[in-house]
Amino acid sequence: AAMIGSKAISQAHIADAAIGTAHIADAAITDAKIGSLSASKITSGYLAAGRIAAGSITSDKLTIANGYITNAMIKDAAVTS
Repeated sequence: AAMIGSKAISQAHIADAAIGTAHIADAAITDAKIGSLSASKITSGYLAAGRIAAGSITSDKLTIANGYITNAMIKDAAVTS
């Protein structure tokens, strides 16, 4: 809940509004529609394997262009090509 004066706001519905800058501490965003996003504007405290949900990276979402994987640990895998 947020406090404005002596009023508590527990839920807000904002239609067709633009928020220029927001500072939200300890927020959890479960879904967002973002029209444009520059990678240079993304910051993170740290990115580690433990923070990536299991199964969230699949072959249709992963592309390595002009690169090489030099070391890999793959359990029970068959490399055919």
